[in-house]
Amino acid sequence: MRSWQANVLIIWGSVLFGLGFVLTRFGLEGAPPAKFVLLRFALAFVVAVAVFNRRLLGIPWATVRDGLLLGALLGLGTLLQAYAIRFTSISRAAFISILTVLFIPILGFAIFREKPGFFKVAGMVLAANGLYFLLDPNFMGMEAGDVFAFCSVPVFSLYFIMAHRFADRYQGPYPTSRLLALQFLGAMPVALVAALFLEWGILPPLDPALGMAIKPGLRPILGLVFCSVLVSLCLALILAACQRHTTGFAAALCFQVEPVVATLGAAIILGEPVGIKTCIGGFLIIAGLAGGELFQGEGEAFEAGAEKAARGSLITAGPMADPDGHGPVPGPKARPGGAHT
Repeated sequence: MRSWQANVLIIWGSVLFGLGFVLTRFGLEGAPPAKFVLLRFALAFVVAVAVFNRRLLGIPWATVRDGLLLGALLGLGTLLQAYAIRFTSISRAAFISILTVLFIPILGFAIFREKPGFFKVAGMVLAANGLYFLLDPNFMGMEAGDVFAFCSVPVFSLYFIMAHRFADRYQGPYPTSRLLALQFLGAMPVALVAALFLEWGILPPLDPALGMAIKPGLRPILGLVFCSVLVSLCLALILAACQRHTTGFAAALCFQVEPVVATLGAAIILGEPVGIKTCIGGFLIIAGLAGGELFQGEGEAFEAGAEKAARGSLITAGPMADPDGHGPVPGPKARPGGAHT
């Protein structure tokens, strides 16, 4: 697979992810968030077992441990995102969730001491200004769903960091299939606990509508199937197939499509209004994300190229002046025909 093909697939996956926000709203018409997420991952797990079949036999304990850990993070992030979509507009939830791309280097520095570059820090500042417009000045327009969306950002960031660290251990169809199916299995207990405490009466619900029973219908079933099969399963397979054929900053740029698709989908399909502050805030967030990734990637490529050129000059150069002033430094010995030793 060529790099441009991998990027096209990632863009297609971003479109699915963006439409997933709209279809999640469909699903929430028939079930409260935790119950919907529980059904979503249960269906995804059943489909994964049916598709992968014998690949899931004889799974090593280390794979079970890693898969369930990733699944717990995936389940918690998806649950928070579902509550965000329930209690705020889709456009705001989508633009806040894409901040995961910028939060990853922050969390990477906090946990693994991996320092973010200058351009990524500048992108964070620009994205923060975008949030100022998105949430209205002085944050007076912040809604309960915005808080859930913010809480999902560090959870998804940790999920992507851990998934990246596990990537080298699970290459090939069998390890990837096993890890993916186990993630769906590990996500279900998180949604089940949330449903028991927040939606089935152990704790007072955040909203009376959260206590509603599951109501099957065409739109809820469509939302459930779309999010389970196309978003959870197909998007994960796309990312697993493409991650070795593209760069991290190219993939991050491709994912900027997601909030745009979610916003357009909400406006066209659901008739959700999109205000001027949402447009300005969303533009600044994407500019900060895309600019930080693009310029950081170009800067790293320039430094790598300069270092390579410097190494090449040391190999091909003739006698050089000694920096201490002791005369020329002998260059590499030349073989007949101009080759160096």
